[in-house]
Amino acid sequence: MADPIKVLQSLTAPLASQYAVFERDQVLTHTQLNEVTSWLDQQDRLSRVTLVGAGIVAGFAVGSDGASVTVGAGLGLTCDGDLVRIDAATTYPRLRPYDATAPRYEPFFDTASGVLLISGELTSGDDPLGVPLTAGALEGQAVILLAETTVSDPDLCTGADCDNLGRERQQRLRVLLTSRSTAANLAAGPLTLAEQARELPELIAWRPQLGSDLATAEVLIARYRDAAGKTLAGLVDTLKNFAEGFPGVLAAAFWRNPVADWIATLQRLQDATAGAVLPFHDFLKDLCEAWNAIRDALLDADALPAGPLPLAFPKHLAAGALDAPDDARTAFYPAAADGHSRATASELGLLLTRFDQLIANYAPPADTVLRVTPSHGEDRPLGERAIPWYYTAAMNAAWNPRLAARRLGNHNLGYRAAEYQGSPRALDPLAGSIAAHDFFRVEGHLGRPVDTVRSELKKLIADRNLPFEVHAVLVHNRKELIKIRPGIRYTDLHRIHYLLRQDVSLRLDESDTFSGQYLDNLKAAIDSKDIPDQTDTGVSVIAAATQARSAVSSLAGSAKPALDQPTYSAYLTTTESSRWNNGIAETLRTVGTARVNLGKLSRSDFVSPVDALIQTTHPIWLDWLDNLIKAKDDKADDKLLLARFATDNPGLDHLGGVWRGGCFVLAYDDSGKVVADFTLAYPCAEVDETEPVEPPLPRPPLRRPPIDVIPIKVVRPVDLVVSTLVGSVVGSKFDAAREALAADLKAVQTDIRAKLETQTANVEGLVKGAFSTKDATAAGTIGLKGVATGDVVLDQMVKDVENKRQQVQSLVDLVSQGNLPEDSRAQAQAMLTKAQTELGEAVADTTTRVVTQKVDTSSGAAAGVASVLANSTVYVTDAAVAANLGNKLEALKGSTAVPAQAVLISNLQNLNRLKR
Repeated sequence: MADPIKVLQSLTAPLASQYAVFERDQVLTHTQLNEVTSWLDQQDRLSRVTLVGAGIVAGFAVGSDGASVTVGAGLGLTCDGDLVRIDAATTYPRLRPYDATAPRYEPFFDTASGVLLISGELTSGDDPLGVPLTAGALEGQAVILLAETTVSDPDLCTGADCDNLGRERQQRLRVLLTSRSTAANLAAGPLTLAEQARELPELIAWRPQLGSDLATAEVLIARYRDAAGKTLAGLVDTLKNFAEGFPGVLAAAFWRNPVADWIATLQRLQDATAGAVLPFHDFLKDLCEAWNAIRDALLDADALPAGPLPLAFPKHLAAGALDAPDDARTAFYPAAADGHSRATASELGLLLTRFDQLIANYAPPADTVLRVTPSHGEDRPLGERAIPWYYTAAMNAAWNPRLAARRLGNHNLGYRAAEYQGSPRALDPLAGSIAAHDFFRVEGHLGRPVDTVRSELKKLIADRNLPFEVHAVLVHNRKELIKIRPGIRYTDLHRIHYLLRQDVSLRLDESDTFSGQYLDNLKAAIDSKDIPDQTDTGVSVIAAATQARSAVSSLAGSAKPALDQPTYSAYLTTTESSRWNNGIAETLRTVGTARVNLGKLSRSDFVSPVDALIQTTHPIWLDWLDNLIKAKDDKADDKLLLARFATDNPGLDHLGGVWRGGCFVLAYDDSGKVVADFTLAYPCAEVDETEPVEPPLPRPPLRRPPIDVIPIKVVRPVDLVVSTLVGSVVGSKFDAAREALAADLKAVQTDIRAKLETQTANVEGLVKGAFSTKDATAAGTIGLKGVATGDVVLDQMVKDVENKRQQVQSLVDLVSQGNLPEDSRAQAQAMLTKAQTELGEAVADTTTRVVTQKVDTSSGAAAGVASVLANSTVYVTDAAVAANLGNKLEALKGSTAVPAQAVLISNLQNLNRLKR
């Protein structure tokens, strides 16, 4: 049996390395001729695959209407270099067998069982060997395009000679039908770098959690050290896997495998980061971004792999499944010479070089020169940002792959631009426009005194018009260690304090002036014999007035230097030195005593300045305001601690700089040295404004009443006047009149007391007299001595009402206690509300029983029921419960059959409305 015809594959055979060069009149053999054609054919195919690629370039869209299959126009290349082309959409309504008689193509056979996996060949409508397609035959099927290359031998053998015609090489395109699963296997492409890179992880740069537990700088540094350790562990594992899976990529970039050296260097740097934990954390974050960029470039590397040509689809192309045209379809794999592939390969090489240089050029910084460099946020690629200060100057050559390819590394912005001879813009990046930059690196401050750094940065912000602000927080939980706080947090409390200071100062001035005039008035009255020189208690009038005047003058002299200060801080300083308010209580006591002693000798027609000074609490207000201001400042100081600041601003993050329009936060330890920095995207720095000098408040030109009006007139004692003018008889009549007035007042008091008692009795009668209880005595105590009404259920309900009333009364007494703690009072009040609700429900239910059972409560034993219901209704005082009870009583009025029941309900409604 003859060997079956096979589909030929040109590029799997050894490539022709030579061919014959013909000479004139040379006798040619078939070998020489075939060498030329073979070499040309292989070179043509190689050019297609190695310079263009393999797979479906475009088109070959497949579809079906259930009775035919349509394959659209398209273009593709097989891995053997066959150009597959369909010029126009073609419809295939018939299916002919495709079996072992067809040229054998190994990928169409199951490797285990050897079964042919092709369902048939799609043909045109005039094919006599084809059968019409049906929807059932097309279900779950896909289209395969086979670029079939075969060689046939058409010789006519006569005798011993069978080589008279030679052989023919044939090329035809078969459109085949197979199952969707088989087509998916046939569509599988070569193993590219992109396919391998899908197994590589995306690295995460772990960041520490900032919260209310950041009590010390050591805790903060430990958080960043732990986060860096976690990041480094993931980076090392990923690099090991990369070294094992991509040795060719590393060899092409470095001619060696540098991963072991990278890992060793990183571990050495980790051990040497005791004083530079934050820069090391940021450095690892850079490495993670650089690695993820390498991974992205590998995922874009879908070109045919270098080396031996792949045989994934040597002579066929999978055009797609009929029910899902995008599935089971051969992708296009560009050649390495393709522009996109070359750009990807170049980018990958630059990214690998940058990764290597990042590790080689990291150096924990110790710089003390503060610099601000325009940059970009982490939403932009690493290479587009400014070079951080923890890299040496050599990093500029590889930092930005685009600039590195152009040999323009000195155009990178960075802290060390002067060291790598940066471009003019790089040397002074704040001189030109910075509008395109949304982030600014701030560097050169770690380990330096926070007050110095803050001052330098604020000056730089002002000098260069930078769009951010600066704030400082303490990494500790002890507020006494705060070193940076505003000079003053000036608020309206300070303005009110100033207003009160001016008020007290004015009162002291007026009191001093008034005291002098009052003393002069008393002296003149004594000289004219209008008043005695001593009070009835023997106190010298002049001595008492002089003592009060001296006390007021002394207080004014000690107080006014502090009260008249135009700023609050100056007031505090003066107050601290003079302690003006220490003697104010004694002064006012002296003035008050003199006012009492001299009260019978003078009359005040209006409130005098001295009286106002005695009665005012404004001096106390000043102390209260001092306490309020201090408490407010103390509360504001909480926000200068990192733990509280991080709690109030959960978006706080360490990025090595600050966002445009945001706040740069300096974090310092208890020694005042900057240990970390953070940023927020919004301004939140506490305003450090200059304390304002309040304007002087002009004294009123005219006070009402004016000071020059005699404020207190000298008054002779009444007894003295009477005795002097009319003698002792009139004086006796005056005493009798005073006694008669006292008797009249006592009589009026007695009358008022009697009227109050009468009114109380009337109120009690309203409750007790609302119901007839004259026959209730026969019933005994309801609910306590057996059956009272003859209705066992009613008696039990009345007993329940009485018990609930007693419970409400007990809770009312408990809530009314004055010494009950607030939490206990609240719980007791809740219990009282609940008990009143239950009492209201019990009264309503019992009244309903009285109505439904037609019980007459006007006499007999049932009268006691009315009494209990009335007493209980009085205790329903909660508005909601009383309203609910009133509604139920109103609903019962229409159901009453006994007149006494209507009276009962009406009385209960009256009591209910009274309590509401």
